[in-house]
Amino acid sequence: MKRILFSLALIAALAAQASAEVLTASIVSVSNTSVAALSNYVTQDVHLANSTRWLNSQILLTLTSGSIYQDQFGGNVNPNSALVGVFPSLAYDTFVSSGSVSESGNDPSIIGGAVNLGGASASTFTSAAIDVAWGSNTSTVIGDLDLARITLSKTANGTFKFLANTVGTSVNTVFTGTVTNGVISLIPVPEPATFAMLGIAGLGMLFVRKRK
Repeated sequence: MKRILFSLALIAALAAQASAEVLTASIVSVSNTSVAALSNYVTQDVHLANSTRWLNSQILLTLTSGSIYQDQFGGNVNPNSALVGVFPSLAYDTFVSSGSVSESGNDPSIIGGAVNLGGASASTFTSAAIDVAWGSNTSTVIGDLDLARITLSKTANGTFKFLANTVGTSVNTVFTGTVTNGVISLIPVPEPATFAMLGIAGLGMLFVRKRK
C-alpha cells in the first residue's frame, strides 16, 4: 500500500513539473515555386513553440534515398539577406537559425554534432545527411521560432530527429519523424503530463485488483 501511494505521489509531482513548460514542434511547408530550379524539391521549416528562452537544438536527418539541397552560395546558418536578392535560390538553402529563417546578422553558434540523438561529435551538412547541434548567441530568443529550413528532393526518404532545450524544461525534448517523398512528418508524442496520468490510471487499476 505504501509503495503504491509513493508511486502515485511521484507521478503526480512529475506531471506538475511537466505542465510548467510543454514544447510543441511542427513542420511548416514553404513554397519555393519562385525558383524554377527547385521544382523537384520540397522546402520545410522546423518550427518550435515555447514560452521561455530557447537555448539550443539538435537535428539528425539521415536519407536512404534522394538528396538534401545545399545551395552553392549558402552555408549551414542563415544566408545573408543581401545575397538572397542576387541569388533567390539561397532563400531555400538548408540551414539552421536562431529563431527566424528570414533574418541574417543574428546567426546561431554551431556547437557540433547531434550527439544526444545518436549523431557524431562534429557537425555534418551534406546532400545525404544533417548532423548538427546549435545554440543562440543572444538571451532573448522566446516564442514561436523557426529554427531550421530544410529543402529535400521529392525522392528523399529517411528518418528525422529534432531536439529542443529551453529554460523552462529540465530535460531535452526529442521529436522523431520520417521523411517520405521529401516530406518530413513528425510522429505525435503524448505530453509528459499525459504519460503521468496514464501511470496513475495503471496504478489505480493495480490497487483495485489488490483490494479484491
